[in-house]
Amino acid sequence: MHLRLVRALIHSRTAGRLSRDVGDEVREAAASPPPELLGVLDPRPYTLMIAEIHSRPGFSVAGAELVGAAIAADAELQIAERNLGRTWLETLRPTGLTVCLYNDDELRSARPTPRTN
Repeated sequence: MHLRLVRALIHSRTAGRLSRDVGDEVREAAASPPPELLGVLDPRPYTLMIAEIHSRPGFSVAGAELVGAAIAADAELQIAERNLGRTWLETLRPTGLTVCLYNDDELRSARPTPRTN
């Protein structure tokens, strides 16, 4: 997921779904996230969970990794609405995972405010 973020920031003027015209505020927030929100996880304990999530309809490997890490870390899933898979909310409801959604305008602001589903 970090590699995708780096690519999105480097190629911010391309037509990628994640990176389309990100502003300076978004670049700054990505470069200096609040320390309490950023942690490095050892993926071994939740690798099988990632495989199981990926086997569900609508989950790419990257999406399954993101969801698996959030569940393993007991963290909120912070995601842009446009990157949320069609089946994700219903599939994730039984896990108790909190999903915080951002629209494009919120992502372009220096301090986006999520809506929780």
